[in-house]
Amino acid sequence: MQPVLELKDVGLNYHSKSGETQAIKSISFSINDGEFVGLVGPSGCGKTTVLSLISGIIKPSCGEVLVNGKNIKSNKTKIGYMFQKDLLFPWRTIMENVNLGLELQKIKQSKKVVELLKKYGIYEFKDKYPHELSGGMRQRVALIRTLVLNPQILLLDEPFGALDYQTRQKVIDDISSIIKSEKMTSLLVTHDVTEAISMCDRVIILSQRPSCVKKEIKIKLDKSKSPTQRKTESKFFDYQTQIWKELA
Repeated sequence: MQPVLELKDVGLNYHSKSGETQAIKSISFSINDGEFVGLVGPSGCGKTTVLSLISGIIKPSCGEVLVNGKNIKSNKTKIGYMFQKDLLFPWRTIMENVNLGLELQKIKQSKKVVELLKKYGIYEFKDKYPHELSGGMRQRVALIRTLVLNPQILLLDEPFGALDYQTRQKVIDDISSIIKSEKMTSLLVTHDVTEAISMCDRVIILSQRPSCVKKEIKIKLDKSKSPTQRKTESKFFDYQTQIWKELA
């Protein structure tokens, strides 16, 4: 089976007046169709930079980023991006925010917009403004706004970092459920090891900068359970110990 996403010996050097700095040494990994993968590593190791390389915002100094076997430069595959902040425009209604991407691409509102809003409990708030919704609901809206564009790959960059602890776990369960329901091929960058284990099928651990893949761990927890429920499984703590040892 050909991976949906593949990084082959990807490296990145930054150039400045003082010289050249190696940010990423060599990173190689792949993600299959419908797989949910977590990316963790020490602070400053370049996790978010990896997402920028995949989305094409930054060009690698060496190696290749392939989507469906083709170089990202020549590939028209849509890549969705979910940030820490929901980035909803406060002067636009929820419906108008969800339609923003379609408007920018000059695409008429599709039936999928209404279908997703109804499916994930947002439709009744379509005429509300972002400040009238909770932080968790706004993140749900942000994800729906991304999904209406039919991305093949979803990149999540610390999407729960701005939420308080009590809200966070509920939103993690919600977002995880949506991604699972839509069968999205997803890559989550997070500093929270428990978040990665509870949500993902596999966790990739990066080394200190200049980073490379230190280890990959397959997460064999019950996929039918929510992230909150998966945290209660006995194996969860074993995975937590394994990953923290690699990060130490």
